[in-house]
Amino acid sequence: MDKDLITYLDERFRESAQQLASFREETNGRFDEINGRFEGTDRRFDEINGRFEGIDRRFDEINGRFEGTDRRFDEINGRFEGIDRRFEEINGRFEGTDRRFEGINSRFDETNSSIERVEEGVRHTQVMVEGLRGEVQLLAEKMGTFDEKLVAHRSELRKEIGEVKTLLHLSYGDLNRRIG
Repeated sequence: MDKDLITYLDERFRESAQQLASFREETNGRFDEINGRFEGTDRRFDEINGRFEGIDRRFDEINGRFEGTDRRFDEINGRFEGIDRRFEEINGRFEGTDRRFEGINSRFDETNSSIERVEEGVRHTQVMVEGLRGEVQLLAEKMGTFDEKLVAHRSELRKEIGEVKTLLHLSYGDLNRRIG
């Protein structure tokens, strides 16, 4: 090969090698710059990750608080369910009491109608008693008359018995004389 050509090619290779070295340095500089930027970005991402970790911790705390609140609401719901059951029991008791009062009311109605019947009977009895009073008064008057008649009749009977005795004494006295 020709020497000129070799010289020419050597020069070109040298220039190309220098250009490549310059390009390499420039590229390395740019890569260093990019690496610096990446390192800055990594630091920022590390900061953001730290912030996210803090946020995650806060969310964990908030989740814990919500879990505690959920437990409290569950407890409250349980209490309300117990209260609901108690109200249902009370409602049942009130229904039973209402039924009892209805029974008592019907008993009062029956008692009132019985009382009305008794009052009617009492009024009827009072009317009868008033009628009987008049009859008793008449009876008392007749008894007074009867007593007077009885006394008079007794006197008459005694008188007649006295007469009979006298006659008997006379008859016995006659008989005794005859026999004796």
